[in-house]
Amino acid sequence: MRVGQARVLTDEEWDDVYRLVAANRYPVRNRAILKVLQCLGLRPQEVSLLRIREVATLTKSGFVLHEFLPLPANFTKGADAMGRRKDKKREYTPQTRLSFSVKEFTQVIKHIEALVRAGDEINPEDFYPEPKKHKGVSRVLPIINEELKEALTDHINERLIQTPNLSEGDPLFISQKNVQFTPNTLQRTVAKILRKWAGLQQASSYSGRRGVATDILHKQKKSVRVAQKILGHKSPSTTYIYDEPPPEEINRAIGELGKQKPTGEKIS
Repeated sequence: MRVGQARVLTDEEWDDVYRLVAANRYPVRNRAILKVLQCLGLRPQEVSLLRIREVATLTKSGFVLHEFLPLPANFTKGADAMGRRKDKKREYTPQTRLSFSVKEFTQVIKHIEALVRAGDEINPEDFYPEPKKHKGVSRVLPIINEELKEALTDHINERLIQTPNLSEGDPLFISQKNVQFTPNTLQRTVAKILRKWAGLQQASSYSGRRGVATDILHKQKKSVRVAQKILGHKSPSTTYIYDEPPPEEINRAIGELGKQKPTGEKIS
């Protein structure tokens, strides 16, 4: 595991976590949150933004759970999903990366040359292009895991009891203050469960996401393209960062070192 990366939990560790969740406050809600993270590999921001309509259709007699969970592009990493960005001007930091096409760069140089000939003042920021913002990736994930379906069903039933006039546009998960989770508050809630209650150091809200990548690539032996599609990554190189080879694979690889059969070729 790389320094700073979330810990991938074993099946036994997840079982312990759920036992502790059942014995503490908000067991139904917390179990549903963890099952979404563990079974679908969502980012904490995506979980915090989920509404009832993403997972169920409300009816007069209750609700019908969906077979698929749609995640709009504006839910994903880097997107302005929280609606908090209201910058009216471009802001740059020393770490801001800008890029020019060859044509754009040539035009900038010609413009600067013209200003120099005219004796005008040159302000570098006048020539900076708009920083390229990361755009989210939309995806649709099947809700087929039985434990996930059970957890979501129990949670929505509880929400209907607590809020009889619940609407499909209401948040799926709310905090103890009865408001929609922010990504930060959801991360803190999950970290408290995994680290404080279960004592799993380095575990976080990204443990489920990394576990999904590891399970798909190592246990199921699926292609990186499958994991990339589920996690919503634009590049497979990002998916590989989430991959954590199980200890038994590492031990097996070390054990195989030096056991290669000789090729019969002589080294001169």
